[in-house]
Amino acid sequence: MIALTLTRANPLPLIQIIGGSLLLALSAQISIYLPFTPVPLALHGTIAVLLGILLGPTRGTAAVALYLLEGAAGLPVFSHGMGGLPYMLGPTGGYLIGFAASAFFAGWLAQR
Repeated sequence: MIALTLTRANPLPLIQIIGGSLLLALSAQISIYLPFTPVPLALHGTIAVLLGILLGPTRGTAAVALYLLEGAAGLPVFSHGMGGLPYMLGPTGGYLIGFAASAFFAGWLAQR
């Protein structure tokens, strides 16, 4: 089991997770809608994989999970300032949930 330890003496993991979530939210605003699909092409899929590689599987996945929780709470962090649980249950929901898996597996592979 992978544990995420946060201590008062070392706030770096928490800063990395919050910063990764912020980077995902900013990169989601760089997107293009295509006329033949309801899912926009956005930069945050690439950033999710990079977070897994740079932060490792645990912290990268935690950053993506925080990003998804922010979006589910209604904050406008998804592409074009969208947010909310109904948006996550629409056509883009599977892609958004898949970001956590991609961050984990990219980080896992990078450690090997």
